Amino acid sequence: MLLAGEELKTIADQLGHSSIALTADTYLSVAVELGLKAAAAAARLVLNAGKSPPGSGSVCRRSAPVIAEITA
Repeated sequence: MLLAGEELKTIADQLGHSSIALTADTYLSVAVELGLKAAAAAARLVLNAGKSPPGSGSVCRRSAPVIAEITA
């Protein structure tokens, strides 16, 4: 559910946990994967931003090739 974007509080409520601390402690390993996905997305943004000169805005270019894949 965390990977699908659900809030930790919602997950804790659905699982019947008394606090989100229990849920966070139990599913902390999933947070690593979320962090890696966010880092990869940020890297793609940076790589794609450097493909066109400032102010050109409407120029559409090919997306950046994948140089490395981050896995957990």
